[in-house]
Amino acid sequence: MSLIDAVILGIVQGLTEFFPVSSSGHLVLGGHLLGNHEPDVFFDVMLHVATLCAVLFYYRRDLIPLAGGFFKGLSHSAKGNAADAWRDIPAFRFVSLLMLASIPTGIMGVLGKDFFESLFASVTAVGGALLFTTILVGSTKFLKHDGTRPYTWWRSLVVGVAQGIAIIPGISRSGSTIVTSLMLGVGREEAARFSFLLSVPAILGALLLKLRDVDLATVQVAPIVVGFIAAAVSGLLALAGLVALLKKGSFWVFAPYTLLLAIYALVVL
Repeated sequence: MSLIDAVILGIVQGLTEFFPVSSSGHLVLGGHLLGNHEPDVFFDVMLHVATLCAVLFYYRRDLIPLAGGFFKGLSHSAKGNAADAWRDIPAFRFVSLLMLASIPTGIMGVLGKDFFESLFASVTAVGGALLFTTILVGSTKFLKHDGTRPYTWWRSLVVGVAQGIAIIPGISRSGSTIVTSLMLGVGREEAARFSFLLSVPAILGALLLKLRDVDLATVQVAPIVVGFIAAAVSGLLALAGLVALLKKGSFWVFAPYTLLLAIYALVVL
């Protein structure tokens, strides 16, 4: 793999991981255009690590307070004060809800593994999923964006199901989780924060699955380094840009792009 190819793949991964345009959909369509050529598994893993680093860096000021509050809540719970911890320690409640939302995603991923994997071979299925993403993201133009409702256990589970559905290639993970939150009355910034921190266990799960297929004998250091940097930088910029657009109520601007991509998949390919 050339360094230029590594940079391009890194940038594509960084942008599509966070923009509501479906990174998996791009992977399928890109593979079709390249004759089903895919980068080596370890390179793909490192690009995902880079986007994970982008999330952790962007929300770095939240991580220590969240971790501290969560362990404080666990300590209270161990002493029989779980209800008090849930009510009085926001960080404990938030992290618990993130964990709760990850459960339906994990269950759907395991039980529907063969079904989801079969869709990666169908350009038509990806085109249809991209059309769904278009409708979902485009709908935010008509949604009220002044939600103030907090995440509850049932809202978190619904968002977790939305993330599970987004395993389908062509359905955006960030688009499905953020729009679902907005539809449930959650505020824009909180929806983005929950969605992207929820991506951490999702990305880690995908990494663990991919690591089983890594062949270290084929690792090329230079492409991995430049691809990692490109993915991390583009991912951080995409994340910051997306949050800014969401604050302005302009999340829908990605809909025309996914519509064109859906038409291309359904009509041209």
